[in-house]
Amino acid sequence: MESTVNLGDAPVVELNLQARSVTYSKKLKSHRDIKEIAGDEEMARAFLVNRLVRVLEYKPEMIELEKEYAAGRKPKLTPRIDLILKDSTGNPFFFVECKDPTKYEAERLAAIRQQLFGLAPLEQGQTGKKVKYLVYYTVETRGEPVRDRAIIIDYAKYPTFDAWNEAGQPSIGDSLPEQYNQPQKTPLSRGGKRDLRKEFDQKEIKALATELHDVLWAVVAPATRRCLAPS
Repeated sequence: MESTVNLGDAPVVELNLQARSVTYSKKLKSHRDIKEIAGDEEMARAFLVNRLVRVLEYKPEMIELEKEYAAGRKPKLTPRIDLILKDSTGNPFFFVECKDPTKYEAERLAAIRQQLFGLAPLEQGQTGKKVKYLVYYTVETRGEPVRDRAIIIDYAKYPTFDAWNEAGQPSIGDSLPEQYNQPQKTPLSRGGKRDLRKEFDQKEIKALATELHDVLWAVVAPATRRCLAPS
């Protein structure tokens, strides 16, 4: 991935895999001095930052990294959001949690609940600005080229995790759009951008089984739960 993110005369991201170091352009607003590639989550964020600026043509000045929010009482908690892309009015267009590709499925619901639905209200309360889309993001590394893998949630339509979960966990897109357009889903097609996959490892199969269970329980089971509830 190193050759992917070190692009142009003035790259927005530079990676040194041997030294396990990363450097983000000063044009971005970073709330923490990020220097180390601590894991593949940082690689996914580096790819995303480069893609937003170099491919999708967003301005680097509109990107914030590692913003902290005060949460809880004692001990004081300061959770962070990985990336925010703002529009020209300062509203967060993308509110993004990045994830290591190998942990994407296993940690999906917890990350969406805690990081995205948990921190978006704090962002809105702190700034008075409205979050447009919650984005759970990683990269698809099987095959070439490396590409987005994302769950994109319409936050105005689903302002809470429970509302989104009960609606069947809808995602309005699987890749990020350019120039503040509405996200779209890329249809599955043989030989296309989203080809049908034939090989899965055991971890992915177990994660998919859990996901199917959670979706079916959210959509089909409410009536069953009401019938089983004590009178």
